[in-house]
Amino acid sequence: MAKGRNRVYRWLGGSLAALGLLVIGGWGWGGGFRSVEVVEAEVPGDWVLGLDHVGPYETMREPFLRAGSLMDSLQIATGDGLGWYFDDPTKTAPEECRGFYGRVLAPGAEAGWAADERGAEGLRAMQLPAGPAVVVDWELSGYLGYIVGPIRVYPLLTEAMAARGAVPVAVYERYATDGRSVRYVMVYGANSEGESDGTSAAQ
Repeated sequence: MAKGRNRVYRWLGGSLAALGLLVIGGWGWGGGFRSVEVVEAEVPGDWVLGLDHVGPYETMREPFLRAGSLMDSLQIATGDGLGWYFDDPTKTAPEECRGFYGRVLAPGAEAGWAADERGAEGLRAMQLPAGPAVVVDWELSGYLGYIVGPIRVYPLLTEAMAARGAVPVAVYERYATDGRSVRYVMVYGANSEGESDGTSAAQ
């Protein structure tokens, strides 16, 4: 009986060790151990086209892909992908978090799209706030990079904002068209001091 119990313990121990290695390996593969540099940047007021969605930010993939498919079917000239987050998930219930998911419009493609006017299947155009921001350019090493990136980056961006005595007026992620990187952005602009105007978010 004791021998059988010992075999079970050894099996459990080996399984837990293997699981630990998988977790550590996945964290490392996704970029969990790399250094992260927060830099100051002036970001442009690009026009973006996308779909609104309310729900946990982890569920953004479906509206993001649907928006891209709609733009492709309408042959709209676009560039980088975009996820724009309007609520702080540490203060807002996940099912109430508002987001906007789509793509950056190519220069001139915003013609014919009035701001906030809804078009085909709910698509609408918005303009990103221009101005000073703290950003992190995150290189992707596979799909795990999309999971590890926010865990590593957002605490550092939040610290950078606090060091400036600022609150974000816009928080978004810009996905490179080649799928190799994500730019995480917190814009604080001219209206950054004091309380948020209600349209900002931090993740």
